Amino acid sequence: MYSELFTSGCSMLTGAYDHDEYEYLPRPEFRKRHRSAFQKPQQRSFPKLLSEALNIPLINKAKNGENNSYIIRTAYNYIKNKRGSNKRSLVILGLTDFARRAIHYPYKDDYHFISPHDNYTHVQAYKENLLKYISPSKFNKLQDDIYKYSWNENLALSELMQDLNMLNSFAKYSNCKVIVFQSFHKSKLSNLSEIFTPVKEEYKNEFDFFNFGFPKDKLYSWSDFIRLYAPEHKGGHPLSYDTLILSEYMAEYIRTESISQLTLNVSEYDVNFIKTVI
Repeated sequence: MYSELFTSGCSMLTGAYDHDEYEYLPRPEFRKRHRSAFQKPQQRSFPKLLSEALNIPLINKAKNGENNSYIIRTAYNYIKNKRGSNKRSLVILGLTDFARRAIHYPYKDDYHFISPHDNYTHVQAYKENLLKYISPSKFNKLQDDIYKYSWNENLALSELMQDLNMLNSFAKYSNCKVIVFQSFHKSKLSNLSEIFTPVKEEYKNEFDFFNFGFPKDKLYSWSDFIRLYAPEHKGGHPLSYDTLILSEYMAEYIRTESISQLTLNVSEYDVNFIKTVI
C-alpha cells in the first residue's frame, strides 16, 4: 500500500523512556518486561515499531522539544521532495503542546524553541546565537510578556488547523497520505475537540485525525490514552509497552482504514489486546 513511512513530532516519537526514572518508577512492571529498551530506546520508538509492523522503510524527523511549526515544516519538505513520484508515501504527525513556539535566529537559518514553561536560555544554541543581542533576563521577560499579553490559544489552534489543511492538500498532489494525532498537550481550553470537529463548515478540517478510537466530542492525546490503561503513569513520555500498543493499533488502522476503541487487560498489562467496535 505504501512504499515509505515519514514521521515527525517531539520527544514522544523519538524513543521509549524505560530508562527514565520519572517515567518508569510508577510502572515498574513494564521495566521488567522490556529490558531491551534500556539499551536501545530509539529502536523501541513508535515510528520504528510502526515501520516494522507495516514492513516499509522509515524516515523519522521527530526531535526532542520541538513545536508544531517544526513538525509541519519537516513534513512539507518531505512531501515537496516526493512530487512526481509514482510511489505512495505515508506521513504521520504527532502534534505536540500547542503553546510551544519557535523564533528565528537573527543571522542563522535556524530556530530557537520556547514555551510558557521554559525559554531555554541555558542551552548552547542560545549562547551562540542570541546572547550577544539580548541578555537572558531581558529575553525571558520579553517572551513571558508575549505569552501573558499577546498569546491567543484559540487563534493559534485555528492557524494550526489551517496549516494542516494546506499540508494535506499539498500531500494529495504528491501521492502522500497524511495522518495526524495529538501526542500530548497542556492546554487550558475546555474543549480542544472543537478545533478538529468545528461547528462552522468553513473551518472544517480536511486531514485524517486519529483520535484513538474515541468519538470526537473530546480530544484524546497519546498521554491521555496511556492513562486509560495505566492510570499510575505520571509522566508524559511513553514506555516501550506503550509504543508497541500504539504501533499495532495504528498499523491496523492504516491497513483497514477503520478505527475501533481498544480494551486492554489492565491487571496483567499483556501485550495482547481486545478490540471492541464503538
